Amino acid sequence: MVSGNRRIMVFILAQQLPEVAVLELGEDLAGRVDLLEGCELFDQMTVSAEDRGRAEFYARERERELTRPRGLGRWARKARRWLRRRIAPARRG
Repeated sequence: MVSGNRRIMVFILAQQLPEVAVLELGEDLAGRVDLLEGCELFDQMTVSAEDRGRAEFYARERERELTRPRGLGRWARKARRWLRRRIAPARRG
């Protein structure tokens, strides 16, 4: 049943986003290697400076995320902004 659902999702994805290559890997592990080698989507054999920079960026981002203080986060910031807009400053009268 999962296989059928997967095929439906692949069909919908391919239909909605024709510019995206969708590979149906199947169950045969050996066939997956042949499919991936023959599809010419992963044909770059060198690592560019941009690739190395991206890896460093991801490492820094992961470290930043791990050291970020936890709490209510986005929800608390949204609630604070909402309250600031709703509560008018007191007027002397």
